[in-house]
Amino acid sequence: MVAFRRTVKDVAARFAIAVVFALGVRAIDAQQSAPVGPQRRDPYAPQEQPTPNQSLRYRLPTTGPALSAQSQPAANVSPPPVVTPVTSMGPITNPPLTPQAVLFAPGQIVARVGDKTILYADVAPIVNMRLEPFLAKARNPAERQAMEEAYRNPLTKNVIDQLVFNKMLLMEFERSMPPEMRTDPKKRAEGEGKLKKQIQRAFDESLASTRERLANASPDEIEAAMKQDSTIVRLALLMKERHLESPGELDAALRQYGTSLAQQVKDFGEYMMGMEAAQTNLGFKDKGTKGGKGKKEITHQEMLDYYQAHTPDYYIPAKARFEILTAKFSKFAGDRDATLQAVARMGNEVFLGGIPFPAVARKYSQEPHASDGGYYDWVTPGSLASKAIDQAVFSLEVDKLSQIIEDEQGFHIVHVLERKAASQISFQEAQPEIRDAIKKQRITAEQQKYLTNLRTRTKVWTIYDAPVDGAPQAPAGPR
Repeated sequence: MVAFRRTVKDVAARFAIAVVFALGVRAIDAQQSAPVGPQRRDPYAPQEQPTPNQSLRYRLPTTGPALSAQSQPAANVSPPPVVTPVTSMGPITNPPLTPQAVLFAPGQIVARVGDKTILYADVAPIVNMRLEPFLAKARNPAERQAMEEAYRNPLTKNVIDQLVFNKMLLMEFERSMPPEMRTDPKKRAEGEGKLKKQIQRAFDESLASTRERLANASPDEIEAAMKQDSTIVRLALLMKERHLESPGELDAALRQYGTSLAQQVKDFGEYMMGMEAAQTNLGFKDKGTKGGKGKKEITHQEMLDYYQAHTPDYYIPAKARFEILTAKFSKFAGDRDATLQAVARMGNEVFLGGIPFPAVARKYSQEPHASDGGYYDWVTPGSLASKAIDQAVFSLEVDKLSQIIEDEQGFHIVHVLERKAASQISFQEAQPEIRDAIKKQRITAEQQKYLTNLRTRTKVWTIYDAPVDGAPQAPAGPR
């Protein structure tokens, strides 16, 4: 069998492709929508833009308001949404099932896929690992119990569905094995031994690269990774959260959940073999394959139709880079005049003293980017929480110091370094991206057909299916 003869490097490379493919398949299976990431936020509260002041000298008024409009109340802010656990098969939306008399036990069979079985002992560790970060946010035992009751049962069903999906793909791999590998125990043992080493190497390399990628990941990137939630991502996050370094430490942590590192490597291997079979059946296995599925030529008219249907996607908003000096009311016990004097002195050091803006910001400014010289990289209109600063950044003359700007947090001076106007990517420029998008659409359609066919020819039963011939009822709450 070709798969058994591959080098370790080839298996690892193909697995990386398989993971990308798998995410597409799972997204279709769950009909999961792509999350919308939050815009980059500035630490200041929303404000109206003050009236511009033509003078670049920062004079200190003895009485009366500063050289800007009065602050307005901050806009109403909706409370953050409640975060619920998600799985690689999509967000949990199922309500808790109606309580029944039967409860899960570790050795209980919770699903059958062809001739394969899935035990609750296979499911519980994954559920517990996924639940832990959310339960840790509970403010008291009562809230933790309420979260447990709300999430555990639907999450268990979701994990079972995922494991069923993996077993179906594994069966595809086994069906593709040459007859001699299925009938000759010696050849099978020899092939499995080689494959086991290749899987271990691919596992180690994938875990190391994923840990490196997540080491300095932002909260949004980590949340996105949790939604992907492959075996490798889950383990990398566990090592990051618990500051684990060695395989032994990881194995000890996994045993607290009722599983082991060896079991995780086995699950990883089954998943990898399943993805290999899926790619082969769909014709996406070899990059140079001609005439395979999804290889039909993409016409100019198809690309033009796509561009016209997705014109907003090719709009590039205006963007700007800027520096800022800030004096906060909170740093001067709410004394408005003292705050104004502080920011005026900063401005005069730049404008009259000739001291570089970043140097003044690092020495005196009182906002989060002060250590970076008050520098903000490319931002788009509306991405800053302070309306006053946002408006100034996109209206002031480039490379000129602003007037003193006031908002709810304090007084500011802005220096716009560079600004680019909004634009539209032309059809000619967008063609390579459009061609890729159409290819992905075709692949998605093939994946959907594949999943439908796979389910049709694979006999599947789970504990959540309707009882048949006296089968046990769905449980109230697995534990």
